[in-house]
Amino acid sequence: MPRGRPRSAEAREATSRGAEARPVPKTTHTSRFYIPPHVIPKGMTYAWVAVAFDNAGTPNSDNWRNKYRAGWRPVPRTRHPDLFPPVPNIGFGDDSDDMIKEGGQVLCEKSTRDVNAAKAENERKSLEQMNGISWTQGAAQNPFAQTMPRVDYGSSKTEFAHAAEFKE
Repeated sequence: MPRGRPRSAEAREATSRGAEARPVPKTTHTSRFYIPPHVIPKGMTYAWVAVAFDNAGTPNSDNWRNKYRAGWRPVPRTRHPDLFPPVPNIGFGDDSDDMIKEGGQVLCEKSTRDVNAAKAENERKSLEQMNGISWTQGAAQNPFAQTMPRVDYGSSKTEFAHAAEFKE
């Protein structure tokens, strides 16, 4: 670089840098099983149902039959062609049916009302079973209460300011 010329004269124009701007790299991972909530029809719940034990396609027909009997039905591929386009047959099997398949699973739907009713029934059965066990009712009914050693861990209890809520 010759001595008499300022370096600022060699600098590129700021306007030329805009054309070279690179996209910001994606920093999160989206699962191939992710379904955007806004595409799920109102009043319906989606779930992936395993129809194979592995990606090789070893059938898991018992699970499929149980879910089908419980009311889960395949979501038609025509409902979400942008999310799950048909895969052309290039020697890896036929993808001509109208089910959405991914990794040995089929995307199924069931009415949210029925899903919530089944959850409530399962919770009721679990509580009934837990309440049927005598030692959950207190130490007075536990025949081993007097012989079991007591362990005191001090007052190192963890307290939370809020209750956790789990949503589907």
